[in-house]
Amino acid sequence: MREISKEDITVLLVEPNARLALQAADRGYVMDSGMVAMESDAMQVADDPKGRGAYPGE
Repeated sequence: MREISKEDITVLLVEPNARLALQAADRGYVMDSGMVAMESDAMQVADDPKGRGAYPGE
């Protein structure tokens, strides 16, 4: 993932391990009932209670 991001290529990653996915991402999105509930810098999503609460086990 890090090598791909250096090439300025967009990748849609669907990953149940939010912590892992957000470490490799520039942007993060939280989906709720098929709608985007949150969109932000990946680290902001990881730090936001709304972002953390959207994932099981968090």
